[in-house]
Amino acid sequence: EQRWARAYNVPSLTAEELGDPEREAVAICLSGGGIRSASLALGALEPLREQLLRARYLVSISGGGFTAGALAQALTGARHGDTTPSDTRPVHDPEHAYTAGTVELDHVRRHSSYLGSTAPETLVALGVLARGMLATLLLVFLPAVVLGVAAAWYLHAVPVLTLPGLGGGPGGIGEGHVPAPVWWALGTCWATALTCWLAETALANGSPRALRAAARARSAAVFATHVALVLVVVTLGVYAAARFASWVGAHVDNGARFGVGTSVGTVLLTYAAGLASLAWRRRRTIRGAVRSVRGEQGRRGPVVPQGLLQLLLVSLSLGTLAVAWVLLFGVSAVWTQTNLASPGGDRRATLLLAGAAAGVVALLGGFLDETSMSLHPFYRHRIASAFATRVVERGPAGRGVRLAVPYARSESTTLSDYARVAPGAAPFPELVLACTANLTGEDRTPPGFTGTSFTMGAEWIGGPDVGWVRTAALEGLAPRRLHRDLTVQGAVAVSAAAVASSMGRMSRWYQVLLALTGARLGAWLPNPAFVAALRAARRGTGAVEDWTVPRLPGIRRMTYLLRELFNVHPAAERLLHVTDGGHYENLGLVEALRRRSTTIYCVDGGGDLPPTAQGLARAIDLARSELGVVVELDHPLTAEPGSGRLDGAPPDLRPLSGVLVEEPVLTGTITYPASSGLPPERRSGRLVVGRSLLWPGLPYNLLSYAVQSPTFPHDATSDQWFSDDQFTAYTELGRQVGRVMAAADVSVPARTDAEVGTPAEDETASGPEAPPAVPPAALAA
Repeated sequence: EQRWARAYNVPSLTAEELGDPEREAVAICLSGGGIRSASLALGALEPLREQLLRARYLVSISGGGFTAGALAQALTGARHGDTTPSDTRPVHDPEHAYTAGTVELDHVRRHSSYLGSTAPETLVALGVLARGMLATLLLVFLPAVVLGVAAAWYLHAVPVLTLPGLGGGPGGIGEGHVPAPVWWALGTCWATALTCWLAETALANGSPRALRAAARARSAAVFATHVALVLVVVTLGVYAAARFASWVGAHVDNGARFGVGTSVGTVLLTYAAGLASLAWRRRRTIRGAVRSVRGEQGRRGPVVPQGLLQLLLVSLSLGTLAVAWVLLFGVSAVWTQTNLASPGGDRRATLLLAGAAAGVVALLGGFLDETSMSLHPFYRHRIASAFATRVVERGPAGRGVRLAVPYARSESTTLSDYARVAPGAAPFPELVLACTANLTGEDRTPPGFTGTSFTMGAEWIGGPDVGWVRTAALEGLAPRRLHRDLTVQGAVAVSAAAVASSMGRMSRWYQVLLALTGARLGAWLPNPAFVAALRAARRGTGAVEDWTVPRLPGIRRMTYLLRELFNVHPAAERLLHVTDGGHYENLGLVEALRRRSTTIYCVDGGGDLPPTAQGLARAIDLARSELGVVVELDHPLTAEPGSGRLDGAPPDLRPLSGVLVEEPVLTGTITYPASSGLPPERRSGRLVVGRSLLWPGLPYNLLSYAVQSPTFPHDATSDQWFSDDQFTAYTELGRQVGRVMAAADVSVPARTDAEVGTPAEDETASGPEAPPAVPPAALAA
């Protein structure tokens, strides 16, 4: 406890590091939504280029990180290991990077189906998923063999109960029974637990002495309950599993064929369910397209729970896996019991089987990295194939041929170096890649949340609930395997890890299946709170001063997979499971407000289906409850479908009129609390949110595309295989939205003296703690 207490004293960002209160801070936010939001952001940043270059922060989440990471890597200077051609010169042009007609934008357009644009690439993706699933299933199921053999050997040596065997007894069920003393022991434990609970209830409202006795009774009740549960598992549970396996063996004509068929069927069913969990959100896209073609936009569908078929498929898979695990355990125990009880039984075979299974588990669980066996490395590489490029020029300066040269896989794009523009280039905002650190238990997160803010940038990595650490310092401490994810490419992939076994506030019931199948994204990254304790345990020379503090793990072993399976994420662990920033807040607005930005431009590519912008509404609520910042929108209903009119439209275009809005941009006023540290005259700011919506002022080509593609501009986030038409349409829509955003009024409305407040009122104003971000009191307890 004393060792881990030091980890709670986490470093905090100062006011200057989070934002100078005397300086106006402009922030650009790029929200989540995969390739859809990346395309929209690429277009929107063209007319917003002036605002981008004078901004202090570029906050990105999920697909918005594709664009932010692409800009950072295109503007980064040459580093050690750079593999660009020697006869070229790097081009660092923040004013025109990724604008229309540039080679880097054309490179993204040709790679917009980045996960797999060809059949071989798609097969590779399916093969990577199958590899991770098989490794995970081996890690989960082989322990059943080891435990089954061990249980049979133990019960043979200590016969507290008799397991059934194979081939004997009436009806084909072997002999086996639970002796009476076991039942008496179970009854005694449960009776003791119940008596202690009743005693604790009776003494709960008595004198201080009675309260102390009630506490002791409660502890005794908990202990007796735990003992009773253990007895149930090691006696009745083992006996029931063995009897079930014996019954199956007696009633199946060909047990070997049944076992092989069941195993193969379980694997195939699990694989199919994993694919369904990954791609099920496309069902909404297909259903919406069919309804639009039929003219059923306003008609309500049947009252059927959303994702019912997926629920049935995943539930069937999980149930089958559970039954298969119990059956494998029971078969191992029954087979071992038969060999032990038979005079001619081969006892060495049981030990060899258990030893082989244990060896495979030790090999996979001890030497294979859990994150590396997931889809994360593949996802990281595929994103980089489309968005990680350098711009170089060959020939006369300013008049030569420009090329977009992809980064080599061997080049490590460390955040401390590659999240900055090259020396001498035009100013560019600080890159902030927003993620979610998953936490469970310990009351570290509010009800309904199992995640907290976690950001990655060139200067700092961490969040308000887990502390911060200097990026360069963390890169120096992290082992090589963890170092791969402390890169621009790794951070972009983690920030966009929407499909994960842990999803923060967006937790889903099928997360266990994603963990079992290997169809999971996200990565285990160093916990800044632990890194603070680790650095404190070393002298200035690097020598270890306190050997009781463990090092960062070089391999994320089987224990981390088990934590994902059972959703166990303690705040004091050495590593945190970090996933998509949208699992905390999908707009980036809260992170911009945490840095006390007074002018914020948000490109909302999240694709929230109308009515209302759910992502924006959640961000406003979260900013109020967590930071005390109030955001008041000016005219929010102008961005609701049906508010726009397409005058003179022929009958064939009337369905389009129902989805048009009057204005695709929402504006609002930001009001910071006194606890923000801002002076009274600078506590107000402006918010401009551009949404991916349709309005009458769009060019003819976009309205034509919308008529032909009814799901536009709300294609499902799971659709990461964009065609050229989709990419072109979303990029052009982003340009049009960006023009309206650039023209928005960002002047702060005048405030009266009463609204500003007197100094005395400012000193006593109440509100939640705001930056500088000090961790909650529990962290320093």
